[in-house]
Amino acid sequence: MNINRKVLTAFHMRDFGRQLELMALSPSARMRMQIAEHPDCPEHVLMLLADDPDPEVRMSVANNANVTAPILEQLTNDESADVRYYMAEDYGLPRILLRKLCEDENPYVAQRAQVTYLRVAQSQLLSRPHSAGPEASYSSPNNIARLREQMPRIARALWQSAQTGPAAI
Repeated sequence: MNINRKVLTAFHMRDFGRQLELMALSPSARMRMQIAEHPDCPEHVLMLLADDPDPEVRMSVANNANVTAPILEQLTNDESADVRYYMAEDYGLPRILLRKLCEDENPYVAQRAQVTYLRVAQSQLLSRPHSAGPEASYSSPNNIARLREQMPRIARALWQSAQTGPAAI
């Protein structure tokens, strides 16, 4: 009985993926956006929608939890600055792609990516545990004051890292 249920579920998911694929061909951009945002959207449908003529559909693809690295890389090269700007705001974007957007031809995209890159790096720095125990953590009042004093130096180092790679820090 359990095997039959698994077979029916697999058949349903295959059929559901086919339905999403057909709906991705809809003339309605709104419908294609909803398909791109669907959590069960298969990779091949996301690949199809990554080439959609509507930039908002491509932004929805970038926002899908199932999107793969090659699709994200394709979207960082998108012809629309709006899509690249949207990607530059994504804290979950792989750092290598975020660094690439830091050098985008559009100054707004590049600046947004630089700010996101710095914020991601800062949050990672502040979340690191300290070996001396909780009283000496990065979030202690003394360390927060010290970090505030060092932020210009840290920002410069992180920006240099974005230009030359992580070995510069």
